[in-house]
Amino acid sequence: MASDYVVAAVCPTTTGFKIAFTDPYDSLLDWAHFDNKEICQMMRYLTEQKKGCNDLRIVGCPDDQWPLGMVKIFEGYGHGPRWLEPALVRQVVRHMAEWNTRRKYHQARTLGHLYRLDDKDYILPDPHIIARRWERKVAQEIVSECEWHDR
Repeated sequence: MASDYVVAAVCPTTTGFKIAFTDPYDSLLDWAHFDNKEICQMMRYLTEQKKGCNDLRIVGCPDDQWPLGMVKIFEGYGHGPRWLEPALVRQVVRHMAEWNTRRKYHQARTLGHLYRLDDKDYILPDPHIIARRWERKVAQEIVSECEWHDR
C-alpha cells in the first residue's frame, strides 16, 4: 500500500527539536525532544528509526525557525526533509489557534480541577485515573466544539 509509511514530523523550537512519529492513520506512535546541542544524537536516532522502518518520511515546514545550516546537516545524514506547503500550514495553524490557547492553560485548568476534586468529601482515585478522566473530558470538549462547527 502506497500510504503505508511512518511520518517523523520535525519541529524546531527555541531550545531544540521536537519529533512526532505517526502511523498511516495519523496516530501518535512515539515522540522525542532533542536540545540544540544534541543534534548529532538526534541524527543518529533518526538513522536508527529509518533502519527499523521500511518507509520513514521526515517532514517539516520551511517557515519554521530552522537553525542556519540545519537542513544541510539533515541531508548529510541522508535525512532530506520533505517540505510542507507553508501557506497551508499557516492557514491550518491559524484555525487551530483557539484550541492551542486553551491547551496553553491546560495545567492551570488541571489545578482547578484537582482543587475541586480535593474539596469534595470523598477519597480520591489513583492519580492515573484522575489524569485519564480529565484528559478525556478536555478532549471531548474540543471534539464537541469541532463537531458543532462542522454542522
